[in-house]
Formats: sequence, C-alpha cells, structure tokens
Amino acid sequence: RVGIGVADPDTKLEVLHAGTQQKWSCDADSFATLTVANPASETTLAIAQTGDFILDCGGNIKLNADSSYITFEDGANTFARLQTVGGTTASAFYLFESGGNTDDDYFRIYTIGSGATTISTWDDSGGQGGNLTLYPDGDLQLKAVVNKAITVLPVTKTASGTTDSTL
Repeated sequence: RVGIGVADPDTKLEVLHAGTQQKWSCDADSFATLTVANPASETTLAIAQTGDFILDCGGNIKLNADSSYITFEDGANTFARLQTVGGTTASAFYLFESGGNTDDDYFRIYTIGSGATTISTWDDSGGQGGNLTLYPDGDLQLKAVVNKAITVLPVTKTASGTTDSTL
C-alpha cells in the first residue's frame, strides 16, 4: 500500500491533502483533476479541455444521491432536475427555462407510487398557466385502460388562482 500524506493507507493508493489530490495530464492544456473536499463541501472531477466528457461502461450508469435532487447544470444555470418528493414514493422530473429561475417557468412530470402521473407547465407567477403544445409527427392518441374515462379539464383563471372544471 502506498500513502501520500498519510502514514497508514487503507487502500492500494491513498492521498491525503486539503486541495486537489490527483491530476492526470495528456499535455499542458489537456488534463483532469480530482478534488475530494471536506464533508461539508463538494467532490469535483474537473476537465480542463474543451472536449466532451464521456462515461463509457459495459453495464448501467447509475447516479445515486442521498438527498432528494439530481440536478443538471450548464455553468450557473440549472436546466433539469430529478427529484424524489420528501420521504414518499413520489418523484418528479423538471425542465427549466434557459437561464431562468428554478422556482418558476418549468415543465414537470410528477408520478406517485400508484402510478398516477401529472404533466404540468408553470408560468412566471408560479401558477399553472404555461401552455403545453403537442406537435406530433402523426396521430396524437390518448389511451385509457379498458373501462376508464379520458376527461378533458378546461382551466378557468380567477383573481385568486386557477379552478379546474370538468366537461
């Protein structure tokens, strides 16, 4: 076992340092670094070149987070999020407007343990008001299990919010 900065390594290679622990280089401009920070901070794999970062494996790629969010960001902007809903069997997928605030202007698919699923859009005011437009390249089919109904709900906007009414 080899220890760098540690006298008693517990793996084949252990590096103990309060900054960047590893750097892999191809040349002066093409390299990757790995920084494992203290428990209250982030662990970062940074790529210094402008090319793609590719994960290639013979099996599945899994993202496991102990908190309820897995976010996708481009610099400072969050553009998508997968989320479990507070200790329940519900989960949601969000797509946010480009460069927008993640509290408004999003498209959401929300599914609960029974399989019931809601697809919604949200506007700037934080209410359900964004339009959802479907442009199929063929037929648009809404199907329900045998003996189940498909109900169309128009939305009536009032000063105090929105109210659904069944046709």
